[in-house]
Amino acid sequence: MCTMLLVRHAEHPLTGHTLVGRDETSVRLSERGREQARTLAESLLDRHINCIQSSPRVRCLETAAPLADRLGLPVHVHNALDELDFGKWTGLRFEELQKDSRWHAWNGKRAGTRAPNGETMAEARARVLRHMELMAARHRTATIAMFTHAEIIRAVKLHRAGLSVNAWQSVNVPLASIVTVEIRPTPLPESVFEAAAS
Repeated sequence: MCTMLLVRHAEHPLTGHTLVGRDETSVRLSERGREQARTLAESLLDRHINCIQSSPRVRCLETAAPLADRLGLPVHVHNALDELDFGKWTGLRFEELQKDSRWHAWNGKRAGTRAPNGETMAEARARVLRHMELMAARHRTATIAMFTHAEIIRAVKLHRAGLSVNAWQSVNVPLASIVTVEIRPTPLPESVFEAAAS
């Protein structure tokens, strides 16, 4: 059985009032966030982690760094763990989004609704689940820490519970929290891994 620890990044200065998304201004952790990351690393030391992976976003990489330092492991960046692509909503304050009817439509029914010029929750869910399947097949009995984002973890939790992404409000994913998922490896041909790496 492959164990995956889905870890949400720690706090950053825009938490709670700006939809950072994939904003390329490289949002860094706040001082409180850095402390959360250090505490998180301490809590994970006894989990026998073999591999550390991260979203390409700086807030995830900085959250992973203390654990990587303590374990002496590299952090492998995977786009499959990236934040949901919020398209034109990226970087907007939540008070601005409240004036957009599309924002309310998306939050009312996320299944099949797309962020403007972004991706659907179904697309984000498909990419992260595929990545997890591939990692289970490749690493089999490893424990992998995956540093990612609330919407990605929420999508996985809803899938595991057999629920639609429309039930997103039923799943809380706090900052610097950990969700443990165990996946039984399914043998896959080597060509699948080669395609995923290209």
